Amino acid sequence: MLEAIRIGLLVVALTASGLTDLFQRKIYNYVTLPAIGIGLGLAAGDWVFTERLEFLLMPAISMGLALIVFGLPCWLGWMGAGDLKLMLAVGALQGPPLNSSFMIQAIYNTALIGALMALGILIWRGQLLKGLGSSLRWVVRPKSQAGQELGSLPYGVAIALGSLWSLRGLWF
Repeated sequence: MLEAIRIGLLVVALTASGLTDLFQRKIYNYVTLPAIGIGLGLAAGDWVFTERLEFLLMPAISMGLALIVFGLPCWLGWMGAGDLKLMLAVGALQGPPLNSSFMIQAIYNTALIGALMALGILIWRGQLLKGLGSSLRWVVRPKSQAGQELGSLPYGVAIALGSLWSLRGLWF
């Protein structure tokens, strides 16, 4: 029962945030923060009732990984705080029946989809070379404003699609 609640909440939070980021360019706290809180509450409940510490550690480690991987780009201004909070929600909702590699898969799939989205947008706009040059300048000087003229990417869509893609093992 808790597994269905956890996965259902994850799907709802990802879908809602992906859509609002796509159409409104915003990921709302009233979606991400309750998802984080409920995910941690479910993990605490799992731990209390089963006395298995890994049920509490799995979401904590996943959230720590999300904070490390998405915190730096957020701090550098490459992505918004909503993107970070959405990925923290994915980590908080990590638990049974999701295995320990779920968060790594979600991060990998998100990065892959985000890169493909960025490439597609740059090709569509005819700005591929300019975008690749800006990316190289960002690598050399992370705090630079390189690429700001190219616009931003609704990365919540990539997070939603990448994380939902990582759930595929549960359904097929």
